[in-house]
Amino acid sequence: MNTAASKKRTTSSTKSKTGKQPTRHSARHDVASQQKETQIRKKIKRLNDALDGDPVDIELLRRMMITADGSVTDDLRCKVWPKLLNVDVFNKPKKKKADEELKEFQSNIWWHQVNLDVSRAHRRFPVGSRMSRKRVLQQQLTNIIMRVLCRHPELHYYQGYHDIAVTLLRVVGEELAFSLLEQLSTNHIRDFMDKNMNRTNRMLSLFYAVLSKVDQQLEQFLLR
Repeated sequence: MNTAASKKRTTSSTKSKTGKQPTRHSARHDVASQQKETQIRKKIKRLNDALDGDPVDIELLRRMMITADGSVTDDLRCKVWPKLLNVDVFNKPKKKKADEELKEFQSNIWWHQVNLDVSRAHRRFPVGSRMSRKRVLQQQLTNIIMRVLCRHPELHYYQGYHDIAVTLLRVVGEELAFSLLEQLSTNHIRDFMDKNMNRTNRMLSLFYAVLSKVDQQLEQFLLR
């Protein structure tokens, strides 16, 4: 009798706190959320351990970047990305005077196209940003793209390049974003910045061959 009464009081207490009776679905959701939080905490610890190593464990960082949640937080991305791209965060590039730099930008063949693309990039800015903040971000985005293109005239701008740049800008800020973008442009995505599509097409021709080795289900889906 006492056991039944106790059970009834416990059930009533639980219901009064939540406003409704707990369900199996909500219980499973809570367990899954707790497991996810535990996994994220473990991943953050592993990332910090890799960053604190001497030398930094670059291979571990690379492997963790292609798993769920990537670098997890922007604070960690600010630390991980420079390591992966071999960028010295203390070696800051020298800036030109604003009017001198603007003249250089405007004389570049990509100036007009970059401005067109950047003017459409507001969709990538933080939701709820004030117009004044968006204008600052647009100016910074133009700056980092044009600095790379002016510094490396052999590079050919393509539409979509600004999406890479804005991702870096939002996470690490203008100064470091330039260094990361420059390193990406002269190494990792260099072949996509040729004056023609020859090397790009050769890489694309290998796409399905590689995909068949790593994810046959996705390959079959794309081929349907």
